[in-house]
Amino acid sequence: MMNSKCQLMLHIAISIGAWLSIYLALSLLIYKEEKLTVSDFIETFSGISMLIHGVQRTASLHFNKSKIRELLELAANSFWSPDTIKLSPEVMEYAKRYHYRLKWVYRLFFVSCIFNTLEFCYRTFFVDEDILVIQYWKPDWMPFYPFWLFQVLVMNFGVMFPIICLDTLIMTILVLTQIQFKLLSDELENLFSSKNTRQSKENLAKVVKYHDFLISYIVLFNETFSGSLLSYMGIIVVSLCVEMYNLSSGADFEVFLRAAFYVIAALFQFIVFYCIPAQNLKDEADNLRNSAYNSKWYIYKPEATPQIQLVICQGQREVIITAGQVLDINLSTSLS
Repeated sequence: MMNSKCQLMLHIAISIGAWLSIYLALSLLIYKEEKLTVSDFIETFSGISMLIHGVQRTASLHFNKSKIRELLELAANSFWSPDTIKLSPEVMEYAKRYHYRLKWVYRLFFVSCIFNTLEFCYRTFFVDEDILVIQYWKPDWMPFYPFWLFQVLVMNFGVMFPIICLDTLIMTILVLTQIQFKLLSDELENLFSSKNTRQSKENLAKVVKYHDFLISYIVLFNETFSGSLLSYMGIIVVSLCVEMYNLSSGADFEVFLRAAFYVIAALFQFIVFYCIPAQNLKDEADNLRNSAYNSKWYIYKPEATPQIQLVICQGQREVIITAGQVLDINLSTSLS
């Protein structure tokens, strides 16, 4: 109960800071004495889009926390591991390879976030002028550094940390589920290698039950993150359009560099953390029906026909990660 109250208070504090920052960014356009230009609107929108991105991530983590907890508990308690089933050397190598890739993606993402934080938040210490993290309207009576500290806190706790948390969480769940489908395919393909008829029947029942569990797990994942993914895609598409305008408008080098970095980081984030894991998961799930047929059940265990046909029929259902049931998250989406 106490943890829930602390989380709620933290969410409210972060949201207030983010929305106050959005108001101050918009106020810059209202209170600016010089004539407004397109560059002013673009620069203001660039800052606001980052803040909205953070608000969306924070809200997704807070309002979906019960379902996220359920997903993590199911993964911890129900996913197969070397302790629950016997893994072939090929599957062990497969799992190790993807765990290794996860670690390197985490490290690369962490380094890029640190670089981003230094570039946005602390560049004022490397030049001879006061530079805010995002261009806000600042009252004349307010000192620079307290205002700068407020921006740093909002950018770190309201934008950077929620993005890191949600992106790594979603990618981890997708990759671990992909590995589970690989384990299931391997178990199914070697299902009838044993001459023990009773053991084969027990293993077949276990495989069918676990396949149903993985399908329901994907349904729960989509229920948890589908709306969040749709809002994220809307934000990222509009932000990329704005930054692409900055790249093509012949702006000064600093604006060009920041826009280029944002475009590269956003595309890396979307493709590596969402599209590739979702595509790999779909491919591994689609391969399940081939593994069922390659088990040669029709030779060794003709009586297993109904159960195997059930697995093959269920395997025809595509395992798709969706964004609000409007868009499918896969490599085709990233290319389009």
